[in-house]
Amino acid sequence: MSFFDEGDQPRQGGGGTATRVRRAGSGGGPGRPRTPEEQQVLIRRIIAGAVAVVVIILLIVAIQGCLSSQQEDALKSYNNNVTEIVGASDHIGDQLFGALSKGGGNPQNLQVEVNALRGDSEQLVSRAKKLDVPDEMKTAQQNFLLVLELRRDALTKIAQLLPAALSKQPSSSGPAIAQITGQMQAFLASDVIYATRVAPEIAKVLDDNGIGGQKIAQSRFLDDPLSWLDKTVVTQKLSGSAAGAAPGGKAAPGLHGHSLDSVSVGGTDLSPDTANRIPTNPPPTFTVNFTNAGENDERGVKVSVSITGAGAPINLTKTVDTSAGESSSVELPLTTAPPSGQPVTIKASIAAVAGEKKVDNNAQSYPAVFTK
Repeated sequence: MSFFDEGDQPRQGGGGTATRVRRAGSGGGPGRPRTPEEQQVLIRRIIAGAVAVVVIILLIVAIQGCLSSQQEDALKSYNNNVTEIVGASDHIGDQLFGALSKGGGNPQNLQVEVNALRGDSEQLVSRAKKLDVPDEMKTAQQNFLLVLELRRDALTKIAQLLPAALSKQPSSSGPAIAQITGQMQAFLASDVIYATRVAPEIAKVLDDNGIGGQKIAQSRFLDDPLSWLDKTVVTQKLSGSAAGAAPGGKAAPGLHGHSLDSVSVGGTDLSPDTANRIPTNPPPTFTVNFTNAGENDERGVKVSVSITGAGAPINLTKTVDTSAGESSSVELPLTTAPPSGQPVTIKASIAAVAGEKKVDNNAQSYPAVFTK
């Protein structure tokens, strides 16, 4: 009997172990199916996690959208500010050359007038320095400030030189007029820098950021490069004399002057308000149409077309005689290959004649692009 009792002990021990294992399993091992309550908790946790991820993504998108909108507004605002400032600067140029073209007046009054324009130009420099400039526009801003400073500095020097330039003493007027003519190079440089560095850089930044529908302002400060870069012409402008004067250097009695009517290429009139696309093949010829609006025939009237804004400036000119009250046309063929695919400014002008009082209708500028 004891033998069987001893033989039964291992089985009981083994049975006890198995019982303990089963109890351990019933206590929540990894293989145990989850209860409905546990499954609901797990589902709720998964949903909550997914919602949190979606919320984070939406927040990131919203933040990026706000930053993108702020950046776009900043770039547009900068372009608008440049447009306003450069427009005011060009207006100063119009006033300057209108005043200088009158010539022959009181040197002190003219100096005061030009000094006032210099003060206005200085204010534009200060205003430009205070602009809120986006990082992408830093390069454009540096060049824009250079443009405005060149104009301001040249105005300052011209104002200082005017009394001597208008002096009756050739020993004083000659060198002063030469220096004033030299300052015109600064105005031309400012126009070139704006056309080749400022406007294209602003346009590039706007394009890189996918901002369309923005007008990039063009700028022209120097009234007529063909005239104002010529010392002889500057002398004539400041002294109030010009080709076509009556004997003795005085204008004949009656009204004098011309008005520019239109400029055409290949039979199509250029528009001053929109970019004109001009094919380079065949080489274009500019037809300048204008009218002698005065009461006198004029001799040696200079008609010119200039192309600036990309590459070296191109200047075309022809001298003609006109009859009182009659219209004239002058053809100026382009003999130098123009820059292709780059924005330029085409300016046509009729040089002022002796006794001409109204000169604001003698010239017109046209934005253009030459295409192959």
